[in-house]
Amino acid sequence: MSKKHYKGRPSLNQGYVYNQSEELNRMTYQYHFQNLYSLALNRVKWINLPDGCNTRFLEETLLLNGQAIIFKKPRLFGDDMFFSTRVIASGPLNVYNNPTRLRSVGNNGWNIRVPWDKGVVIWETEDRYFSTIQHISIFANRLMDADRVADVNLNTMKRPFIITGPEEKYQEMVNLYRNINSNEPAIIGLPHLTDIGINVLQTGAEYLGDQMQYRKQYLMNEFLTFLGIDNAGIEKQERMTQEEVERIQSQTMVRRMNYLKPRRDALEVLKKRFPDKFADTQVVWNTDNITPTWNVKHNLQKALDLEYVGKEDNDGQLEDRYDATDGIGSEFRN
Repeated sequence: MSKKHYKGRPSLNQGYVYNQSEELNRMTYQYHFQNLYSLALNRVKWINLPDGCNTRFLEETLLLNGQAIIFKKPRLFGDDMFFSTRVIASGPLNVYNNPTRLRSVGNNGWNIRVPWDKGVVIWETEDRYFSTIQHISIFANRLMDADRVADVNLNTMKRPFIITGPEEKYQEMVNLYRNINSNEPAIIGLPHLTDIGINVLQTGAEYLGDQMQYRKQYLMNEFLTFLGIDNAGIEKQERMTQEEVERIQSQTMVRRMNYLKPRRDALEVLKKRFPDKFADTQVVWNTDNITPTWNVKHNLQKALDLEYVGKEDNDGQLEDRYDATDGIGSEFRN
């Protein structure tokens, strides 16, 4: 008797089940959306923002809403506090198309009117046109399509045939198809096995896995260029000239400045208005400052600061001791 299949959501224990195309589409889209969202969220790094500002929430607000605000809110006691929140910009625009009325808002009911000289609006992009989240959705959907086309194409390679039989054996034929589709042995016991026939049909479908993989890489490189993140470009590397590589790098840098410039422009205004709080604040492209060069220099300095410790064994030879507390030889011991 064939294995019974159930409709519904995929089970973590049983794996994917039959007739889950819509669910697989949804989960594949969510996978790509989360991946692209993480890339976009971690492009820019804010250094030395005042206490009260949350860098992650600031970047997420810019990503989702296209604009945010950093402003000073007086406290009843102690120093003034700065916050980085969502913003509603309204009122008549000035000569440079900047809003003249600002209001800081939050999901918890936070709603504060911000005087124009106490806060600065930060824009996600220089054009101020769309929030980046809309483009993430577009690329996630395209990547999902490429993945699902590859899945369907692989299934076509696995079962290039049709099943025929009498109407009263419909359920048995469905179970047979399900087993084949689930990579399970298709064994069905019937009084008359000849009642179900399997007719081979040459569909002529070609394997598209390599093409879909190339399309995914093409889409990812296009998206990375859109975000200003370094990538190999959309052309095959072996076909690229030095001039083409430089052109791609130039496009990437221009896109990168599309995100850095509005943040830096806002920071310059903050530095002028509140020099004591934002003097050391910077907006940079997010890279790991702890590079291999930094590690070499740091480790060398650490070695110079440590004291060589040894002892002579019974043969008069110098024996290094091991300090288990820091995992290095005792010749470099505090």
